[in-house]
Amino acid sequence: MIFLFPNPSNLFIKSFGFLFIAVTAFFVSEPSQGKPDRIMEHFGQKSEARFIIKMKDIDDQNLWLHSGSLEKQKALVDQLRTQLEPQLLGKEILVTQTFSSIPFLGVIVNRESIDHLISIEQIDKIYPVVREQKVQSVSESNNELFSSSFFVEVEAAWSEGFEGEDYTIAIIDGGFQKSHPMLKGKAVGDACFSSTFGDTTFSQCPSQQSPEIGDGAASNCGLDPGRCDHGTHVASVAVGNDGVNFGIARKSNFMPIDVFSKVVDEDECFPDISPCELTDTLAVLDALNYVNEKSEDYNIVAVNLSLGGGRFTEPCDDDPRKVVIDMLRSKGIATVSSVGNQAFNGAINAPACISSVIAVGATDIFSAVADFSNLSSFIDFMAPGVDVLAADPSGGLTAKSGTSISAPHIAGAFSVIFSAYDKIFPDGIKLSVEKASEAMAASGKPVERKGENIVLPNLRVYPAILDLQNIKLSSLNNLYSSSSTQSKESIIRIFNSSSTAGGFTVSLLNSDQLDVIGTWLGPVVPSGASLQFNFSDIESEASGVTNILESVNEYFKIQIKTEFSGFLQHIVWSPATGDIVNVTSCSEGFVGGGRKLMNLNQPSITGHTSIVRLYNE
Repeated sequence: MIFLFPNPSNLFIKSFGFLFIAVTAFFVSEPSQGKPDRIMEHFGQKSEARFIIKMKDIDDQNLWLHSGSLEKQKALVDQLRTQLEPQLLGKEILVTQTFSSIPFLGVIVNRESIDHLISIEQIDKIYPVVREQKVQSVSESNNELFSSSFFVEVEAAWSEGFEGEDYTIAIIDGGFQKSHPMLKGKAVGDACFSSTFGDTTFSQCPSQQSPEIGDGAASNCGLDPGRCDHGTHVASVAVGNDGVNFGIARKSNFMPIDVFSKVVDEDECFPDISPCELTDTLAVLDALNYVNEKSEDYNIVAVNLSLGGGRFTEPCDDDPRKVVIDMLRSKGIATVSSVGNQAFNGAINAPACISSVIAVGATDIFSAVADFSNLSSFIDFMAPGVDVLAADPSGGLTAKSGTSISAPHIAGAFSVIFSAYDKIFPDGIKLSVEKASEAMAASGKPVERKGENIVLPNLRVYPAILDLQNIKLSSLNNLYSSSSTQSKESIIRIFNSSSTAGGFTVSLLNSDQLDVIGTWLGPVVPSGASLQFNFSDIESEASGVTNILESVNEYFKIQIKTEFSGFLQHIVWSPATGDIVNVTSCSEGFVGGGRKLMNLNQPSITGHTSIVRLYNE
């Protein structure tokens, strides 16, 4: 048997003025059969304590995890519980919580019965029930507020009808104002697992009973403006849509799940003042079990946990939440978690440190790693997390910052990408979390924190969808139009470095609004070959919604979708002088605030001047 205990140094860590939810970290003690010293520490001055016990798998085969269907999972969990419960009867061990599809029990144990609990063969692990604290604030910044959909390149996906329709994202948080215009009509499967125990902790469910399932169960906002501000904002970033302001998966539904209780004990609330809001590991497990039960009913594609606490420099796979997170992942459901806001380098919070969780850090308005964001090589993705404008419980909009706000960008992206895959491959195998993650990683714009040798992908939704189709997306900026007054022409060279021939498509965007005003279908490029085109010919042959040749654009931006890997080159030619200038593409963007350019010509090489252009997107 293994005992898992909280590290006291990780309890209730504050953020630095940014959105943050602190969660106690866990570590594994040595197996201590018959040596309950460590478990006794959890009692403190109390005569009894709450624990979570994980039931031992039948023949150690982990059959319940790999059984596939919910019905088989429930049957196996019932079998485990039937074998264990007789060992608990008459031993002053009170079972307070059971779960339908995960192999856990919640129990209250007194000091006299702890030895018996430790001796039971059918118990695999024992975890203390740990209070978890939510600490949040609105960051103060002079940056311009923005809707982050532009920065993650999701709008092109929307334009092709990929908007997360038919999918649901479960948001486990602390209350939701689902009547907000961005969320109205989107909530399904409302649930509350906010619990009452002792004389200091009170359920925030509308009925004050837990669990509560049904319309409005997670929307007990009351008079406290902070009760629902975090959950409302997070949900609207993931799925919001009022017709003007949009979250990432703007046609997805969301499942609101409230897990926070009101606590009136000053010591338990510290360092916050009493009353405060806390949750615990039993409530979170209850919520995840509910998601597993309802995943097929509501076609759940992702779970968002904007939670974080502790300091982990390696995966924390002894966290009890990994059990159900693995179950969800095997069913094609991504569990997404924020990594924390303490500006750690090389470390992140739990539960993001669980290896099967999609861990998310924050970038700022300049697509650089946010100053407050934790950073580690086992973060999966970065996403906007500074001054993100989204729903406020009052009915308006407000800007919030934190990795808590980055996580729902990724949860929303999974919904959009899954819905796109369903339409593109209607007769194919269902997309997996692994394959979607690989596409997001391959297409993400690389970012890093200066001085740290950690490069991570910043979310780009539409390029991820193209990657699933083996289509690569590149951009070239400031191509001279036929109406340019500069007497210069842009030439495009494209090289196919792959082993097979492939075609490509050019989309013309005006340089001011970045609207697509025309498209041009290029010829097939043989493997290992290069082709060259005058941009003026592309202009004249492109089809679009406007007469491109009559446009007054001095420059164009183009996006090129290719069926192959390779390279692009933009060349500027001056017919009057014969000068040819190589313009280097920056389609992969800057890394760490800079980029190397090679083989720039010296001034002594006349007629072939090297020019560097910077484009601020």
